[in-house]
Amino acid sequence: MCDIVRRGDTFAILFALLLVIPVYNGSRTIGPLVEHIQTIFMTTPFEVILVNDGSNDESEMVCWELAEKFPQTVGFVHLSRN
Repeated sequence: MCDIVRRGDTFAILFALLLVIPVYNGSRTIGPLVEHIQTIFMTTPFEVILVNDGSNDESEMVCWELAEKFPQTVGFVHLSRN
């Protein structure tokens, strides 16, 4: 998605970004990744969708916690098997 905004005599193009991240047994790495994404895209409209793909570690719990911590930018989908 892209919006064109006029500012005085110039135009700016604003992009929205959607990141879909598959998660499989990534309980130790997904938290730092999402935290880093929050920092990188701080000034960009974005959304992250975490898709837990049948993990057998604590990935589901970590993804839920991230979705609760960042409700405006992180969504979560849980698949019971991949």
